[in-house]
Amino acid sequence: MSRRPSPLCLPPRCLPLLLCLAAFLAGGCASPRLSARPSPYLSYRYQVRAQILKSAARPSLDLGQAEVQDAQARFAARAEASDDEARALRAQAASGASQGLEGALSGARAAYAAGQPALAAAWVDAHPAFREWSAAADLASFEARFVRGAADEGLLEVTITRRFGAEGPLAFAFPPGTYARPASSARGFRLAPSREAERLRFLVAELVGGEGWVEPESERRWGRWPQVQDLALLEAPVVALARHQTWARVQVPVACAVFDRLAPEPGQVYTLASFASQSPARALLSELCRRRAQPSEAQLALWLAREDLEWESFRAREGDRGRIANFADGSPVLPRHAAGAAELLLRAGLDPTPLRFFAPSSEPGQVTAPEAERAPPAPPEGLSPAPEAEPQTARRAAPRVRRET
Repeated sequence: MSRRPSPLCLPPRCLPLLLCLAAFLAGGCASPRLSARPSPYLSYRYQVRAQILKSAARPSLDLGQAEVQDAQARFAARAEASDDEARALRAQAASGASQGLEGALSGARAAYAAGQPALAAAWVDAHPAFREWSAAADLASFEARFVRGAADEGLLEVTITRRFGAEGPLAFAFPPGTYARPASSARGFRLAPSREAERLRFLVAELVGGEGWVEPESERRWGRWPQVQDLALLEAPVVALARHQTWARVQVPVACAVFDRLAPEPGQVYTLASFASQSPARALLSELCRRRAQPSEAQLALWLAREDLEWESFRAREGDRGRIANFADGSPVLPRHAAGAAELLLRAGLDPTPLRFFAPSSEPGQVTAPEAERAPPAPPEGLSPAPEAEPQTARRAAPRVRRET
């Protein structure tokens, strides 16, 4: 009598196909980096390298109006001296005295390091082959993407490529106030598949009609493709291309420039932009490019300068308990960093006393649990309240720049 074969028996030639199918299903549609995060409770995509702390009180400023006016007077004096030097340099250039490119590069770097963007702009204008990136579209193209350094710090990698017909040595400046916006499409943010481990999943996503991918759980949770953070450059690099050099690459430390958005993944493509010339964010970035600040203080100061971040929003994301990390070293941004952030704002000529992050001066150090429990204001008649945003990360930037040619 012949024995009937088991339904699980397959020809040996099917074994490689089954192994490939099992490996693909095990990988799924999510990045290995994302799926391996240690705790689903940390919904920021990056683990905060600190213990979860007890809720802290709302910070207050022990700052009088006289101190604010004194700091603003010092800033105005420094800015006036910088403007005088810039006018003298421009007059010298207008009289026919030519500046060598190397001298212009050194002068611009020194001016940025001294917090004198007006003088740096005069050095840029002193040589025809020296341009700010925003005025150099005819000489070079600029491509930016988010990467992580050797210490897992967040960096913006900018590649400068000489255009055809642009001859001779060239130089490009990235002044304070430069930031990057995510390059997005109708389907969501675009991810450059630079890592071999992710290339197959990226190509599969392309085949089903996308331009990139995010975690499926993110799409289900948001009901739309989530927005990614803007990134502000914390240094003002000056990059030179030698006569026969076709491209150069620089990595610049960054900070999150939008509080309530998702942190970028490595490979996220960005486009460069500039803050308005008189904006508080540009003034603060000029100070941050001048000196290396404590990472969490710099991150909080940027949110305060650009968005006037409210304490309620910070507390709703459990920032008072250490749930939000900076890009530089992954340490939390805490209420105790508010004093240092206010000092950075003062050095930039900004008044931190009206900001909504701080407790009113008549109630210093008040605990804000009752305030957080207060019901939000009702929306105007005929409008429904906005959906609550999903928590996301603010990891901040690295204090190092690496250039590759």
